[in-house]
Amino acid sequence: MAVAEDIEPARLRVFAAGTISRGEHETSPEVAGTGCVMEWVAYLAGEPHSTEPRCACPRLTMLAAAFNDAEWRSDEERDAGLRGLVLPLIGSRVTPPLAPGSIGRHRWFVSDRAAREVLPQALRVLAGVTRSRPRPQEDSWQADADVLESLAATVERAPAVTSEATALACVELLTEVGHEVATPSRTGAYYGVRTVELIAKAVHPSAEWDTFAWIVNNVAKDLSTACAGHPELWGSASALLRLGVDIVRRAVAVSFASYTAGAGATPGE
Repeated sequence: MAVAEDIEPARLRVFAAGTISRGEHETSPEVAGTGCVMEWVAYLAGEPHSTEPRCACPRLTMLAAAFNDAEWRSDEERDAGLRGLVLPLIGSRVTPPLAPGSIGRHRWFVSDRAAREVLPQALRVLAGVTRSRPRPQEDSWQADADVLESLAATVERAPAVTSEATALACVELLTEVGHEVATPSRTGAYYGVRTVELIAKAVHPSAEWDTFAWIVNNVAKDLSTACAGHPELWGSASALLRLGVDIVRRAVAVSFASYTAGAGATPGE
């Protein structure tokens, strides 16, 4: 199976000259000059045109696809934000594959990062949305934004998610946070409640890896909807998407560690 070190220089030059774009494409990036993240992975690995290349971890593929199709501020920003994810995904599939429903260190890693990195940034973006709504001079609006930012700091201080027990403790904390976010009943709070609920679902020990792609997509959609009409906040929303992409990139390394700590599994076989 191909790994990043096997890529032909000519294919790298095509990738450097091409673009990453939303959705699935009928033809190879070499022909179209553009493709989604996973189509570029397939092309660079020398595989047939596909959005599910054999060389890439299927679960990380789901996450990458969700970020690829999220609402970026522009196609240029999508390309810049996702470009660094392509090469790490080549050869990210490891054998033997993790059994369906099993939980490895990479599973807990993504749960932890979703709760303690993604959620606080999302709440801060929503605090900005709340402050940007009509009548920002009213004390209640300021208080609502302060509540969201305070909850963001609370989540950041939560214990790391490293096991079923710590995951359940994190879900309990997120449930309390969700109740407090709901208290102001403002626009930012509305999207905040949904965001907290989605991430709590992903952190729960019963969650499947498939859940994460759905979580990523919906959180991104919620933030883009909340930021509509507030262009000054798109920079923060875009930074949150880039954080998510970086978490997927880091999860590749964690996946290798998780598998190789098992029954002698090796990446890229």
